[in-house]
Amino acid sequence: MRLILFLLLGVLLCVSAQAAELGDRTLLIYDTLAKPFSAINEVEPIALVLTGFKTQVVKKEAGQITPADIENSNRIILAGVSGMPKLDAASQRLIEKTSKPLLGIGRAANLAADSEIKSKPLNKADVSYRGAKWEVRLDPFYPEPPKGAQILAEAISESGKWPLAWRGGNRFGFGTLPGNQALSMIFSDILSDFFGNGEKGRSGLFFIIQNYHPGSDPTALRRLADYMAFNQLPFIVTTQLRDVPSDVTQLMPRETYLDSLRYAQSRGGKIFLRGEIGAQDVENYTLEGVYPVGGENPSIAMPPAFADPVPFSVFLGNRIYQATPGSEYVPFRSHSVLFLPNGGILLPPNILGGLDGDALESVKKSIRELKPLRNSVAGVIVPAWLPFQKMRDVVDAARSCGMPMIPAQALSSNSSASENK
Repeated sequence: MRLILFLLLGVLLCVSAQAAELGDRTLLIYDTLAKPFSAINEVEPIALVLTGFKTQVVKKEAGQITPADIENSNRIILAGVSGMPKLDAASQRLIEKTSKPLLGIGRAANLAADSEIKSKPLNKADVSYRGAKWEVRLDPFYPEPPKGAQILAEAISESGKWPLAWRGGNRFGFGTLPGNQALSMIFSDILSDFFGNGEKGRSGLFFIIQNYHPGSDPTALRRLADYMAFNQLPFIVTTQLRDVPSDVTQLMPRETYLDSLRYAQSRGGKIFLRGEIGAQDVENYTLEGVYPVGGENPSIAMPPAFADPVPFSVFLGNRIYQATPGSEYVPFRSHSVLFLPNGGILLPPNILGGLDGDALESVKKSIRELKPLRNSVAGVIVPAWLPFQKMRDVVDAARSCGMPMIPAQALSSNSSASENK
């Protein structure tokens, strides 16, 4: 099997040559992890957004920074969670004169260490960016860019119109903390300019037929696979032979189950295995003519908690992190492809397809929010337990938004044996 990971990276992310070089280093400097009277980690979501770019992220509190840290980094981000990060004099001088890409977030947005600006929170505002709008709450909010900066995004409220993000040469500012989903999406898109990708990245859509198993309807899968193939729509089928839900009373014969997967595969579907799987699981399917090319971990234990090494480098799921010290891990729901520490990539299952009515309108709304952004990926979940017509309704609702499809071959770690014949 031949690897096509680099095709996926090039098609979906269009990572710049500079960022793709080995040893690329982004220094994330912060003043503190949490705002006053809060235990919520505000820095980790910033770091997770950065994993959408091919770079080594180094997180350090301001008091630990040395001039060598700044000199050895390709770009620098200052995150002011509670106040301006306070650096030693030598490091501060390097920051002030650097020609490297420099980004200030929150209190550090205007990059002025001696500024006395204060937060001006907005409980409700519409953020305008690239012709689209999102309703958000901005707290903290520092809407004071340096003189002459180009405004990239604005916040519109009853009190007026305020700058949210800006750029002046190699210096960028983001006037709040990108904690919620909408702000993270906008922040990530602005990072496309910060990393030098500019307009190269393009958004894309694909479909996920989720949790197909021996208790599902093989006829519905076959009909949907025909529909997807006829319209040249990229799709993944996530499946499992074991751990069938306990409420399933009727199971199809094993050969019927496998034949339906072979059929979907012959129509361009990519087979992803679910759960904690190992090399033996992959081999069992392969011997039956079903060629898994990726994995989905529904427990969102990322990096994937596979029992044995598996020949995958593409996965479906969410990164997880601790929002507060000692708490349970929660998902970080990305709108773009993320890189995993082991060199693999993580595709986002981020658009939930429902039954009909308002649920379909929600699908459309979510995709329209992604469409203006660069590097955004819409992974539309189509539950396999839906009847065929309901699954097709979800697909048609997503297609109606006009978001381009990503190439089907970009959805796998490697091409299957059947594709190589």
